[in-house]
Amino acid sequence: MRRAILTVLPFLLLAGIARGGMNHREIVVYARGIAEIHETHTVSLQKGEGEITFAPLPMGTYGETATLEVLKPGKVETRSLGYSYNLLTMDRLWEAQVGRPVTLSLADDTLRGTLRRVTDDKLFLEPEGEPGVIRVIDRAEVDDPTLDTLPEGLTLAPSLLWRYKARSGGNAEVRLTYMCEGMEWSAEYRVVFEKGIVNLRGDFVVDNDCGMTFPYDQLVLMAGEVHLAGDKRSIDRMNPKPGAAGAAGRTPFGDLRRFIFDEPGRLVNGRQTSLPRYDENGWKAGKKLVYDATIFNDRVTRHLTFTPTAPLPAGKVRIYLRAGDRLYFSGEDEIDDTPAGSPVDLTVGYAFDITAERVRKREVPSPEGGTSQTFVVTLGNSSGGDVTVQVLERLFGDWRITSATVGGEPVTPTVEDARTVSFLVPLPAGSTTVLEYEIHYQR
Repeated sequence: MRRAILTVLPFLLLAGIARGGMNHREIVVYARGIAEIHETHTVSLQKGEGEITFAPLPMGTYGETATLEVLKPGKVETRSLGYSYNLLTMDRLWEAQVGRPVTLSLADDTLRGTLRRVTDDKLFLEPEGEPGVIRVIDRAEVDDPTLDTLPEGLTLAPSLLWRYKARSGGNAEVRLTYMCEGMEWSAEYRVVFEKGIVNLRGDFVVDNDCGMTFPYDQLVLMAGEVHLAGDKRSIDRMNPKPGAAGAAGRTPFGDLRRFIFDEPGRLVNGRQTSLPRYDENGWKAGKKLVYDATIFNDRVTRHLTFTPTAPLPAGKVRIYLRAGDRLYFSGEDEIDDTPAGSPVDLTVGYAFDITAERVRKREVPSPEGGTSQTFVVTLGNSSGGDVTVQVLERLFGDWRITSATVGGEPVTPTVEDARTVSFLVPLPAGSTTVLEYEIHYQR
């Protein structure tokens, strides 16, 4: 089977493309899978009305966002700016030739005539000099169709067509701006915890899946959540805890924060590009063990907490522990965009040597009305050191804790919020300890 090959004459590829070259490109990448491109071009204008094509553009270009600004206005005015995205394919090529004269090259013959109809696998040709006669040809047998001109409405690549009117000819500098989809970025952090201190290394990772490679003179990564039309309101369960620090630096974008890379580079299509950004040492940190009895039932989770003095964009955090001269992966979590001074609480994993079990011991009607429930939480410590476990109890309705003991000694729970209380339970090495508490629900 022959494969149809499209041949386009060289002058067709060059016609109308912006001449003079690009002077500068700035790429602004957002975490929502979109990017904004700012390009400065020197173009050659002809006196009177003319047009210039800017190509290629990414497949996911949002044509409606495109703007073109003449940096020295007065010499030229914009008539229109059009976005072309109907890419040339063999199907579209043949469909565009219907009703037009064509030349078809076969293995042993060359046919000329008017193309009358096209299907998925057939061409219906009215041969030259034979009006009314239709010859049916297998598309697979046609080789090397040649175009003298590109059919109207088709393009070799997404492009912008600028129509202008100039008072005089010569060079002009213009700034082209447009948005596209297919680019996003996030942070990747590596945290080493030892002796109550965390050292943090961070890279920004840009993922380019927009369909083309972008060289750039400046790269800007925009941190913070931007709202897009059509977004539905959702609950952000990773929202950072309140906190503040005065030495984090100002940002002129208010609710957004820019991270600027001034060195030229390239965002290669289909590749993730890592850009080193953070090297922070000496943040005080702490470990804690949490038993969220209502949710995990019998698993105690390990947490690492610290308060950054620098803003941390959203991303994945991998935690490492040092043993001798080596680092070992210990777990990972994600953080949301976190301002400087906001506490970070990372879930590292489950504790191997700390066990727990929560049992409802009794539930009886209360003389005061409602019900009383008694829970027993048994904790075991097979590790080589003393620990403290924070036990959480999730509540509902109208409640109160009527009694609580740890190892038989009365304790007072901490009210975390209207639906949560916590108990701090000391757990010596090689021992088990019992937490018992009663909840009264008024119904």
